[in-house]
Amino acid sequence: MIREHVVSTTRQSGLSLPIALIMLAALMIGSVALIKTVDTATLVAGNLAFKHSATLAAERGIQIAVAWLNAQTPTQRNNSNAAMGYCSSQHADDDTPAGWDPTTKWTGACTPVVVATDVAGNKIEYMIHRLCRFPNAARLATVGGQTNFCSTAVGSAGGSAETSSKQSGYEQKNGGGADYVAYRITIRVLADRGTRSYIQTTVLLPA
Repeated sequence: MIREHVVSTTRQSGLSLPIALIMLAALMIGSVALIKTVDTATLVAGNLAFKHSATLAAERGIQIAVAWLNAQTPTQRNNSNAAMGYCSSQHADDDTPAGWDPTTKWTGACTPVVVATDVAGNKIEYMIHRLCRFPNAARLATVGGQTNFCSTAVGSAGGSAETSSKQSGYEQKNGGGADYVAYRITIRVLADRGTRSYIQTTVLLPA
């Protein structure tokens, strides 16, 4: 007696290959996104490092400008010195509602001076403005029938000697000393990758 054996077969649908290809594509996309994220983070970190280096260089520029100011007599500070980046009056835009913005208008009546280039390649420039109405005149001098008013610390504050924000005003008002005129120092640092850093500070010196 002959028996017949029927072997049943199941048809394979072939889904493994498409699923594997989809997973591979997803992994590739994720890898590309990860690489872009790492590159962006590295770029941001590098830019922050350049910005920090430029800011430190600006501090050096302030020291140089303050040293130059201290080396001048009050009479010498009454007159502009273009070669040293010094204007004996405020910037022309200081009288406008918006004020002077050095990031958009760096040059003016006062020409900036390059004082140094540090080891990192940062180029340091500065300008100094005596915060007075008119150039080349002493404080309270009459120019064209108008008084040459200046920003000064005399009597500007009556705070306690322990209050740092008012200490200079306290010392001048209660010490009975000479008038102190304000000088604004503006530093610009040009660094690599087009990085630019601006710092301003104000110092008070005898009139």
